[in-house]
Amino acid sequence: MRFWSTRTRSIGRLLIVAMALTAASCSPDNRPYHPKPGTSYDPATGLPLEIISAKDGVEMVLVKAGAWKKGRPNGTALRTKIQAFYIDKYEVTNEAYCRFTSATHRATPAFPAPGAAVLQWVNGRYAEGRGRCPVVLVSFEDAAAFADWAGKKLPTQEQWEYAARGTQRGEFPWGNSKLPPADCNTADRLAGRELFG
Repeated sequence: MRFWSTRTRSIGRLLIVAMALTAASCSPDNRPYHPKPGTSYDPATGLPLEIISAKDGVEMVLVKAGAWKKGRPNGTALRTKIQAFYIDKYEVTNEAYCRFTSATHRATPAFPAPGAAVLQWVNGRYAEGRGRCPVVLVSFEDAAAFADWAGKKLPTQEQWEYAARGTQRGEFPWGNSKLPPADCNTADRLAGRELFG
């Protein structure tokens, strides 16, 4: 979207990232979660590898404690340790976010961006057929409110990076090279051109 200013483009990138939520900790006691039926357990901690959130019914997966190099793999990177945590298995969907806005009367996503009509909600509803798609165009404040409503919290930068990268040193979860555009669903592929330089 080359007509955006640099500042607006940067803000837009932040707002279009789909939300993921983490559980507060990995303590198995007094939690509003239950193990997913048939799940395995981590032999080191005894924690279930997958749980179901009682509040929103969402599957969460255990990200085991570990250490990795935080930051760009080819630049300055600090070795960072992280405790185990649970994170939503999938992004927050439009359906789930609609349940939240209906229950709390919070504003629905809105961000005036020409060409993004399919992403926008109209009259408090998402576009038809997009209920199971990730919700986008959500402000940080609304994302935090959703997390609180769901009995969770937003992942920290370290949790997000570790969950995405793991202990591997690659730039991407699959290695150091970008995937060919035909092999993944990206905004660039859907638009048929590079959106962000």
